Amino acid sequence: MALHSLGMSWLFSLRMLAIPLQLHNQFTYVELRGLVNNKAKNDIQIYLAIQDITEYKHTQETISCLNEKLEKKIVAQTSALIEKQSGFNRKN
Repeated sequence: MALHSLGMSWLFSLRMLAIPLQLHNQFTYVELRGLVNNKAKNDIQIYLAIQDITEYKHTQETISCLNEKLEKKIVAQTSALIEKQSGFNRKN
């Protein structure tokens, strides 16, 4: 959670996991952003915005998975090249 002071106001941002959907037991990810304004003595104003970031989270997970696969492929190819190079060096 990020919390920033703006004098007598507080700006915050919170990403959280919401409850699972009932139909397919999937999760909906939401981001909550808000502003708490305490400028007057007995007057507090609270502004909230909720955004569905489920697609963003799924895209992040997909990218992480692809990066992991790519890293494994790079390690395998690097090992194969090192093995070929060492075999070449032994012949010469």
